[in-house]
Amino acid sequence: MLLSETEYAKEEGYLNNVIGRIENELSTNSSVLEKAKEIVYEVKKYFWENKNEIDGAERVNLEIMINQDTDKGNMVIKRMEILNRIKGSPYFGKIDFYDNEFGELMNLYIGLTSIKDKEDVDFLVYDWRSPIASMYYEYSIGKAFYKAPVGDIHGEIKLKRQYKIENGKIKFIIDNDLNIEDELLKEALAR
Repeated sequence: MLLSETEYAKEEGYLNNVIGRIENELSTNSSVLEKAKEIVYEVKKYFWENKNEIDGAERVNLEIMINQDTDKGNMVIKRMEILNRIKGSPYFGKIDFYDNEFGELMNLYIGLTSIKDKEDVDFLVYDWRSPIASMYYEYSIGKAFYKAPVGDIHGEIKLKRQYKIENGKIKFIIDNDLNIEDELLKEALAR
């Protein structure tokens, strides 16, 4: 099924919003990483300059600070690597899921990692391994559910969509009830 110009423009806008959010997160993480480096440097400098006056308890506390900030920096580096890798293609699928309990339609974009909005509240993209994303793989259009910490969430999949996104541009979109793995077939169906 071909998308209308309005629907296609809406999809492009969503993609641009997600890419913008990734760029913002990369910028923020870069600042966090620099701050963590500064803290580790300052603590190590203090440690070295005062090595003869530091008692055992303070030595342990300083080592803990260094390890915590090093771990934080390593986590930020890993997240930045993932974001840089997916920035040009942040998601590959979408389902529109009507939640019976709350009576709302949820647009769930699915990619290699989760991406949240700037308030860090709502998901723009769900990690493909998350319980809610499992519906993309396990169900066709129609009744579906996923397991959440509060129990099973029942509803209905109204739309199932696949994307081919390269270098931040939509190559094609397919509305389909199946998960098509063949690249040539996907391109032919998108025409």
